[in-house]
Amino acid sequence: MIEIYLLLLFMIAAAIIAVEAKDLLSSGIAVGAVGIGLCMSFLVLKAPDLAIMQLVVEILSLIILIRATIRKDIPFSAS
Repeated sequence: MIEIYLLLLFMIAAAIIAVEAKDLLSSGIAVGAVGIGLCMSFLVLKAPDLAIMQLVVEILSLIILIRATIRKDIPFSAS
């Protein structure tokens, strides 16, 4: 049962990093870490179907989120 508490602490730390990060790309990566922690929690709780679904949804949403933030993070150059 200690694994669940370690994963919970990891997810809380990643969520705090996601909120406090200055740039959007770091926030997106930290949100992905929270999703991976949730996926591992489902595996520890012996729910592999939920873990697979969480992983698929997390990967797709993270790809969309990072594609959207990369365009906003690139500074405009007038030269």
